[in-house]
Amino acid sequence: MADQSAHDDHSGAPRNVDVDRSWMYKERRGKLISDAWQHGVDNFLDHAFSLPDAAVDRESHCPCSNCFCRHKCTGDVMTRHLCSNGFMLGYERWTSHGESDVPKNVEHDNVGGGGRMNDMLVDAIVAEGVSKGDEPTKAAKKFYEMLMEADKPLHEKTTQSCLSIVGGLMTIKAQHNLSEACYNEMMTLIHDIVGDDAAKDLPANFHRSKKLVHSLAMPYVKIHACPNNCMIYYKENENKEKCTICKEPRYEETTAGNKSTKIPRKVLRYLPITPRLQRLCMSQSTAKHMDYHARPRDNDEVMVHPSHGEAWKEFNKEFKKFAEEVRNIRLCLATDGFTPFGIKAASYSCWPVFVVPYNLPPEMCMKRSNLILALVISGPDHPGKNLNIFMQPLVDELDDLWRNGVETYDSYRKQNFHQKLMIFMQRGCTF
Repeated sequence: MADQSAHDDHSGAPRNVDVDRSWMYKERRGKLISDAWQHGVDNFLDHAFSLPDAAVDRESHCPCSNCFCRHKCTGDVMTRHLCSNGFMLGYERWTSHGESDVPKNVEHDNVGGGGRMNDMLVDAIVAEGVSKGDEPTKAAKKFYEMLMEADKPLHEKTTQSCLSIVGGLMTIKAQHNLSEACYNEMMTLIHDIVGDDAAKDLPANFHRSKKLVHSLAMPYVKIHACPNNCMIYYKENENKEKCTICKEPRYEETTAGNKSTKIPRKVLRYLPITPRLQRLCMSQSTAKHMDYHARPRDNDEVMVHPSHGEAWKEFNKEFKKFAEEVRNIRLCLATDGFTPFGIKAASYSCWPVFVVPYNLPPEMCMKRSNLILALVISGPDHPGKNLNIFMQPLVDELDDLWRNGVETYDSYRKQNFHQKLMIFMQRGCTF
């Protein structure tokens, strides 16, 4: 096929393909597909199942808008998926089917890792080589530089970097509830296997691994709270020792030997959302979709996104200056409680609070990777009507972003712009 011959050279190694793939999205309207779209899908399937791995397994990653290349399936199943769901957005470059994610003018011999880590590194490389457009903001430039430094291969015989290795190990620790001592022993074993010279940049223990991950600038803040959910020790109440309402003490005092240790009776975990909202524009894979809500529509009679509703349109009329910058973020806020230890375990509730960016297309804004965790309210009892007390730090941040905004770098358009935010309240928003 033409696609295949353009994709493979005589050595069989994949290379970038710069062809017009607008047919993936323009030639399909709902369940109606054109001859051009069907022909393009046939070429894609021929290409996908001609790759060495697929030729052996007879399965390949499905790029439909439900699977997002996470699952493998046969050609017949993939055809049904693509006809029913269409291609996932932003997949003009077939990165899960042999093509490089890096533009031709970017050297990528040292790119390591995979998944979203690799996507971020590509953005950093591209930003480093920008010759036109604005210079990235200080925060963006610092992040890109840190990312490139941390993602260098561990040694010459592997493509894995310190960042990808630590990220994988931290995930394993969390999923299997491993202790810090177990993690430290794993790191010691890795150092012994690889050698101290090769692993000199790899953290030696859990403490140093956390410092490396924290350099990604996704912090969280611990805020003490009254065990009866009356108040949080925040702002003017930060240094108080007792709840001003129920008079319950802030700490439990324990004695270990001759030392007395104060342990907070309840803790609210607050994860600032500003750095993560800026990442939406610092990553090219999401930055190019941040104006989706403002794009012209083919069918005005069908509502497929909140921007098609009357509330969104009325807001644009009332706040015209905000609406002029289409990259200003509109968030949905949602929360619900769950029992982290299972229904049969000890009675305990945990209440996470999420914000969801509605700028993105419907296929992306509800993707797991784009759900932004802002608060974790611990139990054992649910906060009930006192939920608003725990929302104070998030409300303060949202208010600042609405009034003052933040300087943000758009890696897709190579522009710095002043980004503001509003909360779009939608009745019945659940996950």
